[in-house]
Amino acid sequence: MFLNSTSNGRSILTYESIRRRKDKGIFPAERTQLLDRIGFVLDAYESRWEKGFAALVKFKARKGHCRVPWGHIEGKFRLGQWVALQRKAKDKMLSKHRRRLNAIGFVWDGHEHAWEEGFVALTKFKACEGHCRVPRYHVEGAYKLGQWVSVQRLSRDTMSAERRKRLDAIGFVWDGRKHYWENGFMALTKFKAREGHCYVPSLHIENKFKLGQWVTTKRRSKDKMPSKRRSQLNKIGFVWRVM
Repeated sequence: MFLNSTSNGRSILTYESIRRRKDKGIFPAERTQLLDRIGFVLDAYESRWEKGFAALVKFKARKGHCRVPWGHIEGKFRLGQWVALQRKAKDKMLSKHRRRLNAIGFVWDGHEHAWEEGFVALTKFKACEGHCRVPRYHVEGAYKLGQWVSVQRLSRDTMSAERRKRLDAIGFVWDGRKHYWENGFMALTKFKAREGHCYVPSLHIENKFKLGQWVTTKRRSKDKMPSKRRSQLNKIGFVWRVM
């Protein structure tokens, strides 16, 4: 960056003054040519924008979408930050830039982008596990899917009908506790049908379900448990105390 003036007060050209003169059409052509020869960039904003756009095009070519994570770096370019800046500057952005971003499917709504990122992670989880019962602290790749799932459950009543429909379509579990109970009870009935009793070892896993832990938790929560559930357990001979 050039200084505005020297110590004796003589003014010299700064980067900004060069830009202003060029924009007004009063910067001599021969000087422009000299600056071009040494690689001087007269429009830094346009240059950086083009670098960001090129990085975004590469990202989309590889990923198939423009949902760039906040901290993502494409090559050596901080693409995640650049994308965030484009969203903030949408209303003040040059129309030609907006058109080019729209043409490649740029995601303008950051909140929408975040939701879509979570939904993609959930579909990957289901494809791998065969269900949507995501553990609370589960991380899918580098995405905190367990937290995202919890947020969706809490916002069910305020969520758009379209999002609810999409989640229902892939078997989203809205009531995590109820679902956990039903899975545990089903696993226990299978265990009894095979073993003939409900003496489940503390570390026993029934078809990927940690039944031993579930049984231990039920014993500890006996006094707080709904009478309906306690009755269900009693009917199949649940062992409340282990001698």
